[in-house]
Amino acid sequence: ILINTLQFGNASIEYIDVVDSIGYVASQEGFYILNLSDISQPEILSEMHNLNTWSVQVENGLAYIPARYYATNESAALLIVDVSNPIDPIIVSATDLDANNAVVDIDIYGSYCYITENNRGVGIFDVSDPANPQLAAQISGYWGYRVEVSNDTLHLASSSDGYYSFNVNDPTNPILIGHYKTSGYNNSVYVHNDTVYSAQYDRGLEIIDFSQPDQPVLIGEIDSLNISHVMGFGDYIYNPY
Repeated sequence: ILINTLQFGNASIEYIDVVDSIGYVASQEGFYILNLSDISQPEILSEMHNLNTWSVQVENGLAYIPARYYATNESAALLIVDVSNPIDPIIVSATDLDANNAVVDIDIYGSYCYITENNRGVGIFDVSDPANPQLAAQISGYWGYRVEVSNDTLHLASSSDGYYSFNVNDPTNPILIGHYKTSGYNNSVYVHNDTVYSAQYDRGLEIIDFSQPDQPVLIGEIDSLNISHVMGFGDYIYNPY
């Protein structure tokens, strides 16, 4: 049932994270913070422009945003924004990344931030000091699109290369532990227990058992739908696009 809609001009919405009743929206025209306490009347509390954002994750009052930030010569950057007061977000740091690459996705695990950087793979940053993030490691040689980290394992959607998993028990030394060549372009992953759900655009959804990480096995698929992105909550998965 459609409850309401909220327009952001001509902006393409890339991602939304919701914490309590506050929504954090990454879009091609900026970053928006919403009051969702009454979902029939969502309200924009604040907005930040001068940036093009692809994803956002909020942890402990900080929003971690991979973006093209025009204040840093239009280069790709990791923005960390204090959103403890959603009416007045404050940039804590803006760390330059490779200006020639798009930064697509982000995940926070412990005190480390994992950012996919297209053909540069995955950048791993120590964000224990949010004002001064430090590059801890770079996973190179892989196409980085979407990333999810759980149980010391990094799960990487690597477009036409398929699905990869890395042991990040020591984030400064990630180790490849598994690879599965998906049938289509692996553009998104959702992980639940020992199962990876891989979105394949016009090839639908592939379901992969990685209970033995070095030998991932296809256990199911849905090939009747176009699925470009997959999200989940517990035992349910969603295709938001």
